[in-house]
Amino acid sequence: MSGAEGGSMLKGCGRPCLVLRASLPIAVAVLALSAPAKAADPFPDVSFDGFEVLAPNRDPSASDVPPIETIWSRLIQPTVVDGTLKSPAVARCDWRVLEDSLLAGQSEAVRSAELRRYLADCEDAISVGSPRGLLALSQVGSLGYRPESNPQARRIRITLGAGARRVVIPGLLGLKPGTKARPLVIMRCGLFCDASRPMSAMAFMHFFEESPFNVLVLASGTSYEFAEANHFSLLGGVEDGRELYEFARLLRRPGNKLGELASSLHVVGDSLGGQGALFAALFDSLNAPPGVAPLFSSAIAACPVVDLGATLDKTLDLGGFFTRRIFLEQTKAFLSQAWAVLPSLQRAFPQNNQLSIDELFAQMKDAGALALVDRWRSEPIGLTPFRSASPADADSFWRAHDFAPQARQVRVPTLILNSDNDRLVPPSLNTDRLEPLVRGSAVEVVRMKYGDHCGADFADGWSWMGSVLRAFVAAASPEFSSGPTRRRTSIAADVAVRRFLGSPQLAAGERHLRQNWSAKAGARSLRLSFIIESPKVVNCQAAEGYRECARTSDIEIAFARLPIPSELLDPADWPAANRLARWANGSLRVTDLSGAVLTDTNRAATHVDYLSWD
Repeated sequence: MSGAEGGSMLKGCGRPCLVLRASLPIAVAVLALSAPAKAADPFPDVSFDGFEVLAPNRDPSASDVPPIETIWSRLIQPTVVDGTLKSPAVARCDWRVLEDSLLAGQSEAVRSAELRRYLADCEDAISVGSPRGLLALSQVGSLGYRPESNPQARRIRITLGAGARRVVIPGLLGLKPGTKARPLVIMRCGLFCDASRPMSAMAFMHFFEESPFNVLVLASGTSYEFAEANHFSLLGGVEDGRELYEFARLLRRPGNKLGELASSLHVVGDSLGGQGALFAALFDSLNAPPGVAPLFSSAIAACPVVDLGATLDKTLDLGGFFTRRIFLEQTKAFLSQAWAVLPSLQRAFPQNNQLSIDELFAQMKDAGALALVDRWRSEPIGLTPFRSASPADADSFWRAHDFAPQARQVRVPTLILNSDNDRLVPPSLNTDRLEPLVRGSAVEVVRMKYGDHCGADFADGWSWMGSVLRAFVAAASPEFSSGPTRRRTSIAADVAVRRFLGSPQLAAGERHLRQNWSAKAGARSLRLSFIIESPKVVNCQAAEGYRECARTSDIEIAFARLPIPSELLDPADWPAANRLARWANGSLRVTDLSGAVLTDTNRAATHVDYLSWD
């Protein structure tokens, strides 16, 4: 066959090669149709210079960060959180009633006063049967949820500065579907905390999966992720706060794609990251141009370090042998892991397997201070109150990391939450000193009795803490100034059908204790469980501080009958079902005909109420 007949001869094949010109387009088309199409990533493109959104993991439950083995991981099963209520019924202490009163507050001071009143009256009641001290801390450390499993989550990398000031901050970004601008919560976690570790995961769960906000969680400057990205570590809230503030300034530049999705900015931190949030609010307050409002609409610091030097000096004596061992063992586990990526650690300890816990921690403290002093010597902080001079030696470094003397200069509405029984960040060195200094200022301190270090979510209740955090951010968001709309859907028919199988309607002498929602992977309905105190129950359950004689009545309610967000409608696996259950337990209220919650009553359930932020 000649070329004129539709073929040609190609050179370089080792033998003559025949190409059918007429067939080539067909072959290409067939190959194109048969090749698997590359699925488009539904996550919005919000990358910009200095902010990179990374491709999702093939295994969303996996992480590039190697696990750190601690005493918690060896002794305790992973903590599973579903948002269900466990405490006995006290009508005035229902967290949904508290959320309404917080949202109605017209200022941070009013909301904080309401929260203090509630805690004084109700904390003993809502924490009955829950771990209040060291066990609450253990549940934080053993949290078994990975936020990367959420399809709306992506790992990100922020690059700030250049040259000697260049720093890379790994993080995790959660964006709701669609293009609607929402409050953006920027969170920095504590010592050794990566962007997907338990404290980061808790923030992601509360602020993103259970709330109407977008969220950016950033790894600590003392984390493995940070060390791996930079080959150095940065200790302390001054540098954390500077980075948070500088990033907020980037977001507010014209044309910033992520900034356009942020209707307001809110900074949050816990533990060492809490000090970072406090300094971010301080920098924002002191460096805004005259007449210009701060970038952050609010700040929340949970269990924060106020005086870093005094807290670290006390660490070796903390709370008895067991608490001390937990902290120092975690320190050794992190630094043993980070040894491979930190040249400064390799120089100090040539033999990684011979690290002494006490010596290691002491040297880490001193080395962390001096490393930042050297950094600031070549590149000053450049922000008020350090504009004229950055800390120049170890003593001035530790003085700079006492937030208390600067606290009254903060103009950003700031909520500080801490527990009186915190063993790792003792109140006597931190919030006890701060509280009298900030009265009448923009900074509000609210103290809880229980929870140890950052564990109030488990001591006082997961959904309770979620409602408090959600209410304070929402109430401080200008775009939510009119508050949410309360909507409702009837479940009277669902309850009526269930009566044939064992009614949730109460008999004489019975009362509602609580209602819990649960979800199963692959299901198209939610289970609503009524826990009802009944004199007919013989096999009572004993719990710490009380004895519960209750029966449970369940009904199934189809998704179509509930206001479930679109991103939660397909619980294909356990993490998705867990997200749905937590959202339902933190958002849906079972009420009577008048809209009142059922707690501590024998009224009939007729509706599910919820707050709409649209």
